[in-house]
Amino acid sequence: MNQLMALPARLMSGWVVWTSAASRADERSARPRRKYWAALSAGVVLVSLSVVKMTAALAFTTPVAGSFGFDVYDIVVNQILGGPIGFVGGVALIVWGGSQVIKNWVITILAIIAGTIIIRARTLVTSLGATI
Repeated sequence: MNQLMALPARLMSGWVVWTSAASRADERSARPRRKYWAALSAGVVLVSLSVVKMTAALAFTTPVAGSFGFDVYDIVVNQILGGPIGFVGGVALIVWGGSQVIKNWVITILAIIAGTIIIRARTLVTSLGATI
């Protein structure tokens, strides 16, 4: 009879030991999460400060005839991307992306966006510009 009375006390003491061990394990697993959140918050602060500190952005303008790099710009943007090669490549990319919709819809979206960018490259170069 005495052993039956001691059984709940033994079970209870084992449970307390088990829960304290579990809480220590939770505490150990929380440490990497704290480091992750500390690094993430530091990154957010750095990006925020750099955006606030930014003064002006220079954009790429279309070069005029006779200036440095006009021939390269003319061949790459006007004749290749803005010409029939770029148009056919953009349409082919859009059609290929549409055919991949069953396999992977992310590739489809990226292919359609890339095809549209290739087709509209001439206006995108001058409207968006390359931020320096």
